[in-house]
Amino acid sequence: MNKKYKKLPNFVGIYKHTDSNKYRVEKRINGKYFSQTFKSLKEATYWRNTFNPFNSTQEKNDLDSMTFKKLWMKYEEIHFASVEKSTQGMKRQKISVFMDMIGDLKISKITPDFLDFVLREKKKEATSAPYSKRYNFHKPLDEIKAVFNWYKENYNYKFHNPVLKRHYSLGIIRKTKRKEKVLSREQLVNFIKAIDIPVYQDFAIVQLFSAGRFGEIAGSQQKNLNLIENFLIIKEVVVEDQSKKFLELKPYPKNGHTRTVSISSEMFRLAILRRLNDSVEGCGYLFHIDGKPLRYRHVQYRYNKALKKIGLFPDYSSTHFMRYTMATESRRVMGSLDAAQSVTGHHSVKMAEHYAKIPTKLQEETVSKVGESLTECWQRLESLPILSQ
Repeated sequence: MNKKYKKLPNFVGIYKHTDSNKYRVEKRINGKYFSQTFKSLKEATYWRNTFNPFNSTQEKNDLDSMTFKKLWMKYEEIHFASVEKSTQGMKRQKISVFMDMIGDLKISKITPDFLDFVLREKKKEATSAPYSKRYNFHKPLDEIKAVFNWYKENYNYKFHNPVLKRHYSLGIIRKTKRKEKVLSREQLVNFIKAIDIPVYQDFAIVQLFSAGRFGEIAGSQQKNLNLIENFLIIKEVVVEDQSKKFLELKPYPKNGHTRTVSISSEMFRLAILRRLNDSVEGCGYLFHIDGKPLRYRHVQYRYNKALKKIGLFPDYSSTHFMRYTMATESRRVMGSLDAAQSVTGHHSVKMAEHYAKIPTKLQEETVSKVGESLTECWQRLESLPILSQ
């Protein structure tokens, strides 16, 4: 390139000529290089954002007048290639909430005022439905906003996204009920004792001490256990579809990094040993029913049943409270936020590299201390019946 062209800061691929003040734009598409010169920065920016020789004029006209349903199909075709299967299902479910009212409309007709109308109609439907559990339309609105942002970025930089802040306020049906997230030591012990089926009780213990998500524990493999050095590698993850049926065993966790958890607690170790004694030939899962991985709904049902038994439902529900509880208990017994971070695996890429190989001394000590604390509480409550809190 001519040395008199200077790169413009904050404008990718755009250079300004120091003498003529003209703008040169460079762009690479499908491995091919393209460039053009313009008199104004506005023209240069527009060309860089919209130029694509592989799109015909007819296709551009079609894009400008397409319906939202066709835009969504194009979004699926191109964007979904880089999206996890489970996420694809969630996106389809969220967009389906509004598709009956906006699907056949041209995107130019979907204005902020029209979205006001759509939300009012959807709120009427939700409030009139006798068993509706919907609190708001935040997630469907997020999905529409994401599709329009994608359209703006790739096809029409002048497009104004019609989803505004006011729509989130308008879409509120009733206030969201905040669930309790952390059990006390006594509540935690009573909860585990109240789970009356061994495989689900052991699942709860392992979830607690590994501070894991449901999918990470359900996907735990026997091959990832090291009982000599006492650690379990959290690697494979069970993924379910929107109907909570098994979809796939994903080879990496949510953040893309495997982590290693210490089995330094006796409760943790015994739970794992019981599962190994219950293993069946040809099944690599640590937790299974007749060789098949545990399903979320089944675990959730057993957890909620135990919570009801000790009087904590519906203030607590689902399964994720175990992760919060372990983080809080770790900080309590160790007096350190670092201890909580070491067991949950929340860390930067640099820290991920540090934790990926073997459990840290801090994590090993934390798991051991939490185990001692809960064992002491368990023994103290052993002679007592399970009481409502």
